Amino acid sequence: MLQLNIAICDDVCKDAEALEGMLKEMLPDSVIRKFSAGEILLKLLEKTGNPFQLIFLHIQLHGKDGISISEEIRKLDKQVPIFLISDDDRYYKQAFEVFAYQYLIKPITKSTLSRSMAPLMTGWDKEQGPLLYYHYRSQVYSVKQKEIRYISSSLHTVNFHLKNGKIVHCRGKLNEFESQLDPSMFVRCHQSFFVNLESVTGKVQDRFLLGDYEIPISRSCGKEANRRYDEFLKNK
Repeated sequence: MLQLNIAICDDVCKDAEALEGMLKEMLPDSVIRKFSAGEILLKLLEKTGNPFQLIFLHIQLHGKDGISISEEIRKLDKQVPIFLISDDDRYYKQAFEVFAYQYLIKPITKSTLSRSMAPLMTGWDKEQGPLLYYHYRSQVYSVKQKEIRYISSSLHTVNFHLKNGKIVHCRGKLNEFESQLDPSMFVRCHQSFFVNLESVTGKVQDRFLLGDYEIPISRSCGKEANRRYDEFLKNK
């Protein structure tokens, strides 16, 4: 079942809850977070990077309007699909300028939502692959495992180093994530490291090379890590 992180930003509580209910029917395994103000959503994105695969944004928000919020989001993430929601059709031109994926007019129906999302869901279903879930300030987020280069831990903080150069942090221990990781992709090479074998560019003695970066291979993990790496190369 398709699993997504979805943000709904709408200060009309009943509308946000109605949309959440429809999305849960369509995507029961997804994580949905509601925001009552665009500034709150932006603050999260600026601090942690964008953890969402889909954003629903009401245009007629109090404070910064949805068009302005979309402009700020596009500075941080040019590709995330944004569904702009409006009470009328006055903002089509502005929606086009901020590269909105869809423009939905309230009240949103199940059939309209399903039809609007169908192309996205088909594409995601084919390419998403397994997700890794983590907690940040009592909320649950996810990241595509194939986007992770390696995972490190230090002082009860786990760091997910992504291929785009960003680092996602959460409190916890490395062992807590081992059961989630795709065993055909990730291998533990050290007490403090998991590496994505698809990101490994070479190996020298007791280190994996990820471009210019080196990940240590400990004695306790070395036999299994080397076996898995050799197996990966044979099947590549």
